[in-house]
Amino acid sequence: MITVFAIGDSLLKISLANETPFITDFVDASVYTYRMILGDFETDKFGDVQLTLVYVFFLLCTFLNMIVMLNLLIAIISESFA
Repeated sequence: MITVFAIGDSLLKISLANETPFITDFVDASVYTYRMILGDFETDKFGDVQLTLVYVFFLLCTFLNMIVMLNLLIAIISESFA
């Protein structure tokens, strides 16, 4: 949850830097980040403001959260076998 909130806050700040922000509050940013973990990601809405930084956040979010979720899955499976 910490990575979802941290990356959501970063994307919120980038969105607010646009002329017409599409993410307006922290809840929308967290939902957008959760959807981004699942593979739903649109860069058209960010405009031209820090587009490379948005891609970096996308890569960090998908890789870090996948590693955390896979470790959680391994822990649950190993606990059930024990």
